[in-house]
Amino acid sequence: MAAKRKNSNSSVREWTLLARGMLALFWKRTDLQPLIDSDFERELSKNIYLAREPQQKQEQQRAQYEPVLRERVSLLRRGLAVSFVFLASAVLLALSMIAFGYRASGSGKIWLGGLSIFCFAWSTLARLGKPGTSFGGETVIERLDSRIFWVLYWLGTFA
Repeated sequence: MAAKRKNSNSSVREWTLLARGMLALFWKRTDLQPLIDSDFERELSKNIYLAREPQQKQEQQRAQYEPVLRERVSLLRRGLAVSFVFLASAVLLALSMIAFGYRASGSGKIWLGGLSIFCFAWSTLARLGKPGTSFGGETVIERLDSRIFWVLYWLGTFA
């Protein structure tokens, strides 16, 4: 019974942290301290070398979390905005084609639906596992992988 309660509490805590993270995406003045504390606790539980350091050294490490977290929130915010505009362009082009008289036949709609599913599935499955990644993610092949992923998603949305 105690284990079930502990899982329930950690689940509630996780959802609370995720909600606070969502709030940080849309409101820059969100208090990030609970997120920093959670990330630092997780790091302490996994990093035995940091856990063995004196309290002062651990606090220095914790102080470095806020600017990194703010940058990650900013990157996520920017990524969500760019992907929204990118996918909206596919939807707008498709709607424009319909407005200017393009109408797919019954079998054409089936083919477009199949193409859409195929593009989404292909791009997603190609990303699973992502073998051959570097620490920075900036190699030519990684950049190519990213572009292919975006193009396939755009095509899937358009279709």
